[in-house]
Amino acid sequence: PPGERRDEAIMAPAPFTFDPRSYDLTEANNDGEEGKGPSYCSPLPDQPLAPKGEVPPPQPRKCLVPSPDGRSASFALVDRSDFQNWIQLGEAFVMFPRPPKLMKGAGWFGRRFNNLKQIYMALVSARACGMAVVLPRATVDRSPGMFNCVDYRGSRPIAGVKGKGNISFPQFDRDEFCDFSVLEDIDKNETSLANAVSQYWHSWRDWHGWRDCKVFPFQVPDPYFSGVAMEAKRTTLAYGGVTSGSYKCQPCSEGGDGVNANGILNNDTIVAYVRGGDIFKGEGKVAGHKGQPPLDFYVQAIRHSNATRVVVVSMDRRNPVVQALEGYDWTGDGGAPIKVITRVGDEFDVSLRLIFCTRKLILGNTSMAILALFGPNAGLIYIGRMSIR
Repeated sequence: PPGERRDEAIMAPAPFTFDPRSYDLTEANNDGEEGKGPSYCSPLPDQPLAPKGEVPPPQPRKCLVPSPDGRSASFALVDRSDFQNWIQLGEAFVMFPRPPKLMKGAGWFGRRFNNLKQIYMALVSARACGMAVVLPRATVDRSPGMFNCVDYRGSRPIAGVKGKGNISFPQFDRDEFCDFSVLEDIDKNETSLANAVSQYWHSWRDWHGWRDCKVFPFQVPDPYFSGVAMEAKRTTLAYGGVTSGSYKCQPCSEGGDGVNANGILNNDTIVAYVRGGDIFKGEGKVAGHKGQPPLDFYVQAIRHSNATRVVVVSMDRRNPVVQALEGYDWTGDGGAPIKVITRVGDEFDVSLRLIFCTRKLILGNTSMAILALFGPNAGLIYIGRMSIR
């Protein structure tokens, strides 16, 4: 405020910038000569099988290796023995100590986009500490990731000295933040919660940490962590298959989505995701923090976008906005006519391809908004967030 002293000693350093907004990860992005080594579109190494009660044989991990400046990335296959050496040296950690539970979906907390939020939290932690991290092979709905390891060891770790009391984080203990032995502790002691580690990444680490000990400095307005978070979001998108101009290596411009080729990349088209599903189940039930925006929000967003065509995407017809948009009188207010294309009940990945490939997007109150905001294709996004407070 005017007249008050500005203490230079506690001002945060200049923020990092990471651009372009997505890694240029294509089939040709190989480690070494073209045709050799893993690429973004090459599948994960096969999961080895073992007789019941025996440990499966080691298999290499497909690792994304971002450049130190965060502007590009390559891929490498890392042997399990090498990763174990990194863990012993304090250079790596495993997001889930006992990943076999995840293969059956028992170890996850929440659905796919909540799972991706947890992966994002692990990536922020790995990036800030300059470490490598093993990620799950798939989310709870068995949607496979594009890689299962990220190696940030070549990136600059968190600024400041170890221990409490540095300028950037006066209440922050770097030793505690980068100590992931707590995961083993949770996995061994929280026997009542099959998804306890998943919950740790979902909310325990960013709000109060394990055993009520604050370890995640999101409340600290430090631009370094803003840059770290931005790169972690980009990596999470890449893990989920979202890159510039494609979704899971299928180009956005190709047909097969029920919309004319290139239609979802046309500025005349907007995709409206209308949340349905479990929040509308049951007579008289309320949606709580998942309350959805009304019809008028979608109408105003469509009009504001100057689109002439809207693709309405929803998992079912429980949300009354779906039918209301189909029957809306677009010329009744003197405005231009709008063509409405309804996509209800598609496979989830088909819907996600539309959502992540479009140039214009409308979202209700949904967990996928966290990642959609940082997608590389949409330049115009409307989000309807309802508050219970």
